[in-house]
Amino acid sequence: MMRKTRVLFVLAIILALVVMTVPGVMANSGSPARETIFDGAGTGVGPSGPAGPAHVIAGSVLHNNGPVITHPGGGAGGSDASSLQTALGLTIFGFGHALSSGFRVADDFTVTDPGGWQVDHLYFYGYQTGSTTTPTINNINFRIWNGAPNAGGSVVFGDTTTNRLASATWSNIYRAQDTTITNNQRPLMLIQATAGVTLPPGTYWVDWQMGGTLASGPWAPPISILGTTVTGNGLQFDPAGGGVWNALVDGASGQGLPFQVIGSILGGPDPGIVMTKTVGTVPATCATTSSTSAPYGSTVYYCYTVENTGNITLTHHTVVDDVMGTVLGPDASYALVPGATFSFIEPYTLTSESVTNVAVWTASISGTAIVATATGTATVTGSPTDVTLTGFSGGSGAIVYTLPLLALVLLAAAGLFVTLRRQNG
Repeated sequence: MMRKTRVLFVLAIILALVVMTVPGVMANSGSPARETIFDGAGTGVGPSGPAGPAHVIAGSVLHNNGPVITHPGGGAGGSDASSLQTALGLTIFGFGHALSSGFRVADDFTVTDPGGWQVDHLYFYGYQTGSTTTPTINNINFRIWNGAPNAGGSVVFGDTTTNRLASATWSNIYRAQDTTITNNQRPLMLIQATAGVTLPPGTYWVDWQMGGTLASGPWAPPISILGTTVTGNGLQFDPAGGGVWNALVDGASGQGLPFQVIGSILGGPDPGIVMTKTVGTVPATCATTSSTSAPYGSTVYYCYTVENTGNITLTHHTVVDDVMGTVLGPDASYALVPGATFSFIEPYTLTSESVTNVAVWTASISGTAIVATATGTATVTGSPTDVTLTGFSGGSGAIVYTLPLLALVLLAAAGLFVTLRRQNG
């Protein structure tokens, strides 16, 4: 009897060692921080229905933090799959962020547009092992920080209690181990959370937590990229010991979390310019008025000035004058930043009594539809050229006659000449 007991004891030890060393066979570790290949559930392939429609993100995506699909159409029933790449040494299906456990997860994003963002919704991914494709996640809360929560950041929106769930739908993605890619025990749900906040430019962090109706999780799947172990710099909040933020890692590899920020760009690209055209008679000098007078045949100087009144830098410029033709460009390269001005001067020889010309300045960003135009007008009035005649004053002085007066003098002299000839004739 004693020998039989010893044999059974040895067999029990061997069985326990086998269970502990075979990936996916070990009894559930029960850790609320992560679900790994060493936890019990999820090694088999259960029945699966047909693949559903591709998951749809509604609204304008301002930020996509990373991919989760590694095998499009390669999952159970022809759905998409998110592979846990054990061949690379990764072991974690998802990270704990269950409302019941107190754990949370976080990752960062950057608002780059000068006018900021209006954030309407955020989309997250979560799952509860063993669920069907009918969502069991029924709660999500989140906060937005103006810096890392473990490095002095402050909450600018949200809290840890308000359920901001707008919708939960199956994403048509299964999270599965690379060795059993068609496993269907972890359908990823696409969780839409309501926001409603304006964020100026800067780097922000969002942390979140989910609740569900099943015992497992909810778990947050990491960003998944084939052949890549390090996918980001996410964080996980551990409530033990008063709470601490730890790096989100699988082994030694930093992990990021997939999410999308939905909304609109505030103060989006709004190009605008104002053009001023002046004219004067001093070389290499921008005059202060848009009209002048000058003698026929003299040179005047047009000054073309543009100011960027928009909110975006304009990089290429063309100026066409309806009298002088193209005077700048086409597409001359110059970075005209918002609020800046740029001027150049072009000479012109006056050949008529007066001239009014209109210039059109076109500023753009090459290769885009961003363009702004403005016009400027200047007028030059011609005056007769002064002619100096000497010897008519009876001495060495000079008398200045304008051309019309000279013409009258010549005409009178001609008439006098004709009259004298007739009298002497």
